[in-house]
Amino acid sequence: SLEKNKLYTIGDFGDEQNAHLVKVRAKLMESFETIKQTLLDVFGNFRDGTSEVRREWRNLVSETDRNLENSLRLSVKRSLQELSRAIHGDAKTEPQALFKVHVVLEPSGVDYQPTMIHVTHVVGVVSKELIGAISSVPRLRDALTASPDGAAAAPAGDSFYHIISN
Repeated sequence: SLEKNKLYTIGDFGDEQNAHLVKVRAKLMESFETIKQTLLDVFGNFRDGTSEVRREWRNLVSETDRNLENSLRLSVKRSLQELSRAIHGDAKTEPQALFKVHVVLEPSGVDYQPTMIHVTHVVGVVSKELIGAISSVPRLRDALTASPDGAAAAPAGDSFYHIISN
């Protein structure tokens, strides 16, 4: 989450992004648990159904899992685009000043603090951590398979993080 027209020190930027990611992870897990519990509640109505009902149940879980994956992918994409737009601008907006940079005049030349390498490193780390925020969200089909109800018998697949980060 970036505030418009705010200049960050390199340390404040990393700290604020990390604090925001903690909140995002908590919200993601809260939403995941709500979705999971809703599906388990619905499953309670069909627990004793025929094999066709169980197959449709597995299809519903798989479809919901795909929708969750697409939502997480879109969320990560938009967050990275927001960061990129803040740094580089786009066709409609100019790049905005994001970091405070101290210019030090030395007899041998001009020195910038933080260096471009350091800024690039911090932005890269924040970007990876942004993508990593989804690593705490398990696959819905795996979580339901692991439930005591055995609600959805689907093979374990790649995590959302593995799919989206590659």
